[in-house]
Amino acid sequence: MVVKETPTPTPDSDLMAGWKTYTNTKYGYQFKYPSGRNFKISLSNTESSPLYVIRETVSSGYLDDWDILISVWENPEQLSLIDWLKFLKNSNALPLPTENKELVSNYSFSGIEAFRTWMDPLTNGEQPGKCVQACPILDVYFVRNNFGYRVELSYTKEVDAESQKIFDQILSTFKFLP
Repeated sequence: MVVKETPTPTPDSDLMAGWKTYTNTKYGYQFKYPSGRNFKISLSNTESSPLYVIRETVSSGYLDDWDILISVWENPEQLSLIDWLKFLKNSNALPLPTENKELVSNYSFSGIEAFRTWMDPLTNGEQPGKCVQACPILDVYFVRNNFGYRVELSYTKEVDAESQKIFDQILSTFKFLP
């Protein structure tokens, strides 16, 4: 299988004029987002849950036809991106579009190495498809220190270019706190 690199997003200051900043001190990250959305914790699990359980998810809420969610897992052994993805996949905690999807670093943003895939059975995870039984989801996975992260763009209707541009801009501003 040939792995296609996805272009790294760069900030567009005109598009991001007036955007707010979300800061999560518990899991050590920050990003900018459109002022018309409000990110808040939508899921929080106890620290006594198994490692493959999501600790926290932050969501922009289903406004319009799409949503952005940031989920955090534990990575106490500080596994590399690929090893962490394999761990989650082996524990059945990582939903991938197909069983044979190669786990490789195929994306980066703000200097962060990542794995980017479409959760869509029609396209084998390479590009957005159409809503059939479920609508496509774009997932970007990455790790840092003791945590693994997934930033997700999910749709309730058809995929559109504008939401993907906003998603890329949010990622281009993502940074870890010291």
